[in-house]
Amino acid sequence: MNKRMREQIRDEVEVYQKVDHANIIKIFDYKEEAEYVDSKGRKKIVNYIVMELISKGEFFDFLALKPCSAAVCRFFFSHMLHALHTVHCSGHCHRDLKPENMLIGEDYNLKIVDFGFTAPIEGRKETGWLHTDLGTPGYMAPEIREDGEYKGHEIDIFAIAVILFIMYTGHPPFSEAHKTDPHYKYFYHAATENFWRAHK
Repeated sequence: MNKRMREQIRDEVEVYQKVDHANIIKIFDYKEEAEYVDSKGRKKIVNYIVMELISKGEFFDFLALKPCSAAVCRFFFSHMLHALHTVHCSGHCHRDLKPENMLIGEDYNLKIVDFGFTAPIEGRKETGWLHTDLGTPGYMAPEIREDGEYKGHEIDIFAIAVILFIMYTGHPPFSEAHKTDPHYKYFYHAATENFWRAHK
């Protein structure tokens, strides 16, 4: 792996080590340059992370079944909010929240995973701003693409709001939060009543 990939994994592991929350996946072990021996006895050097086993799969698959009731939405959304609060209080943000980066464990306990895009909330230069254009288009806040500067905790909140919409309606609110998007443009032009009318 190149230097940037190693740094990315170390950043991810750092978050897991700093946060201890029922709705964030737990890490048990991490090692760089460990020796792996495959079934044919061949050896190679690998990096690895050992995490807890999550039994019920991706939250994405759960959402694909049908829209959730208001009570189920509140149940899962409270898990997201509590987990995010812990992550943000640790000084980090996730930056790629989406149903594919959430798993469902025992008792339908939601677990946030994949902190590969994590960053310090205060930014790499401690200015309070982040600049990297990354994430998944349907969940990315508009300021990521438009301004190039954004607050990490704010884009995480934006992403889980999109997830809440999907939970309740069964489909995304827009393809991407950009002024050219057929649905998001109503927010851009402060015509939210048209947004709700279009989805109705």
